[in-house]
Amino acid sequence: MSKKPSTSDLLIGMILDDKYKIERHIGRGGMGSVYIAHHTKFNKQVAVKVLSRDMTEDPTCYERFKREADASARIKHPNAVSVIDFGQTSDDIVYLVMEYVDGLTLRKLLEREKCWYWGCASGKHCSSRP
Repeated sequence: MSKKPSTSDLLIGMILDDKYKIERHIGRGGMGSVYIAHHTKFNKQVAVKVLSRDMTEDPTCYERFKREADASARIKHPNAVSVIDFGQTSDDIVYLVMEYVDGLTLRKLLEREKCWYWGCASGKHCSSRP
Protein backbone atom coordinates (compact mmCIF):
# COMPACT_ATOMS: atom_id res chain seq x y z
CA MET A 1 0.00 0.00 0.00
CA SER A 2 1.48 3.38 -0.98
CA LYS A 3 1.54 6.27 1.44
CA LYS A 4 -0.85 9.10 0.55
CA PRO A 5 1.10 12.36 0.03
CA SER A 6 0.57 15.03 2.65
CA THR A 7 -1.05 18.31 1.65
CA SER A 8 2.31 20.04 2.02
CA ASP A 9 3.90 17.57 -0.44
CA LEU A 10 1.29 18.33 -3.11
CA LEU A 11 2.74 21.79 -3.73
CA ILE A 12 6.32 20.61 -4.23
CA GLY A 13 7.30 21.13 -7.87
CA MET A 14 4.40 23.52 -8.49
CA ILE A 15 5.14 26.98 -9.91
CA LEU A 16 3.04 29.75 -8.36
CA ASP A 17 2.11 32.58 -10.73
CA ASP A 18 4.91 31.70 -13.19
CA LYS A 19 7.51 32.94 -10.68
CA TYR A 20 7.97 30.74 -7.62
CA LYS A 21 8.86 27.05 -8.03
CA ILE A 22 8.15 25.26 -4.74
CA GLU A 23 11.17 23.12 -3.80
CA ARG A 24 10.61 21.82 -0.28
CA HIS A 25 8.48 22.16 2.83
CA ILE A 26 10.32 23.73 5.79
CA GLY A 27 7.65 24.47 8.38
CA ARG A 28 4.05 24.70 9.46
CA GLY A 29 2.28 27.35 11.50
CA GLY A 30 -1.18 28.22 12.67
CA MET A 31 -2.33 29.56 9.31
CA GLY A 32 -0.45 27.42 6.82
CA SER A 33 2.88 26.07 5.64
CA VAL A 34 6.22 27.56 4.65
CA TYR A 35 8.32 26.37 1.73
CA ILE A 36 11.63 27.12 0.12
CA ALA A 37 11.02 28.14 -3.47
CA HIS A 38 13.10 29.24 -6.43
CA HIS A 39 12.28 32.67 -7.85
CA THR A 40 12.46 31.82 -11.55
CA LYS A 41 12.85 35.41 -12.77
CA PHE A 42 15.59 36.52 -10.32
CA ASN A 43 17.25 33.09 -9.90
CA LYS A 44 17.28 33.10 -6.09
CA GLN A 45 15.76 31.20 -3.19
CA VAL A 46 12.80 32.68 -1.36
CA ALA A 47 10.49 31.54 1.43
CA VAL A 48 6.83 31.13 0.50
CA LYS A 49 4.16 31.00 3.19
CA VAL A 50 0.96 29.41 1.87
CA LEU A 51 -2.38 29.91 3.59
CA SER A 52 -4.04 26.55 4.29
CA ARG A 53 -7.01 25.67 2.05
CA ASP A 54 -9.60 25.75 4.84
CA MET A 55 -8.41 29.20 5.91
CA THR A 56 -8.45 30.47 2.33
CA GLU A 57 -12.20 29.84 2.29
CA ASP A 58 -12.72 31.81 5.53
CA PRO A 59 -12.88 35.57 4.72
CA THR A 60 -11.68 36.49 8.23
CA CYS A 61 -8.58 34.30 7.94
CA TYR A 62 -7.86 35.54 4.43
CA GLU A 63 -8.03 39.18 5.60
CA ARG A 64 -5.82 38.43 8.60
CA PHE A 65 -3.21 36.82 6.32
CA LYS A 66 -3.37 39.81 3.96
CA ARG A 67 -2.94 42.24 6.88
CA GLU A 68 0.09 40.22 8.00
CA ALA A 69 1.55 40.59 4.50
CA ASP A 70 0.83 44.33 4.36
CA ALA A 71 2.26 44.99 7.83
CA SER A 72 5.33 42.83 7.21
CA ALA A 73 6.04 44.56 3.90
CA ARG A 74 6.40 47.88 5.72
CA ILE A 75 9.03 46.61 8.17
CA LYS A 76 12.57 47.59 7.26
CA HIS A 77 15.02 46.28 9.85
CA PRO A 78 18.23 44.21 9.61
CA ASN A 79 16.78 41.60 12.00
CA ALA A 80 13.54 41.09 10.06
CA VAL A 81 13.08 39.37 6.71
CA SER A 82 11.73 41.42 3.82
CA VAL A 83 8.39 40.64 2.24
CA ILE A 84 8.71 40.42 -1.53
CA ASP A 85 5.24 39.56 -2.81
CA PHE A 86 1.69 38.55 -1.92
CA GLY A 87 -0.71 36.85 -4.27
CA GLN A 88 -3.46 34.39 -5.06
CA THR A 89 -3.22 31.92 -7.91
CA SER A 90 -6.05 31.14 -10.32
CA ASP A 91 -6.71 27.95 -8.33
CA ASP A 92 -7.01 29.94 -5.06
CA ILE A 93 -3.62 29.28 -3.48
CA VAL A 94 -2.97 32.34 -1.30
CA TYR A 95 0.70 33.01 -0.61
CA LEU A 96 3.20 35.44 0.88
CA VAL A 97 6.78 35.54 -0.44
CA MET A 98 9.64 36.54 1.84
CA GLU A 99 13.38 36.79 1.71
CA TYR A 100 14.88 33.38 2.59
CA VAL A 101 17.55 33.38 5.28
CA ASP A 102 19.42 30.09 5.55
CA GLY A 103 20.43 28.91 9.00
CA LEU A 104 18.92 28.39 12.41
CA THR A 105 15.42 29.55 13.20
CA LEU A 106 15.24 32.51 15.56
CA ARG A 107 13.80 30.22 18.22
CA LYS A 108 16.71 27.76 17.96
CA LEU A 109 19.27 30.56 17.96
CA LEU A 110 17.78 32.17 21.06
CA GLU A 111 17.63 28.79 22.83
CA ARG A 112 21.24 28.04 21.93
CA GLU A 113 22.65 31.46 22.76
CA LYS A 114 20.36 32.16 25.73
CA CYS A 115 20.07 35.63 24.30
CA TRP A 116 17.01 37.69 23.49
CA TYR A 117 18.52 40.97 22.28
CA TRP A 118 18.11 40.45 18.50
CA GLY A 119 14.49 39.44 18.77
CA CYS A 120 13.79 42.41 21.01
CA ALA A 121 15.52 44.81 18.63
CA SER A 122 13.32 43.92 15.68
CA GLY A 123 10.23 43.62 17.90
CA LYS A 124 10.82 47.08 19.35
CA HIS A 125 11.29 48.49 15.85
CA CYS A 126 8.00 46.93 14.69
CA SER A 127 6.02 48.09 17.71
CA SER A 128 7.25 51.67 17.30
CA ARG A 129 5.87 51.92 13.76
CA PRO A 130 2.42 53.40 13.04
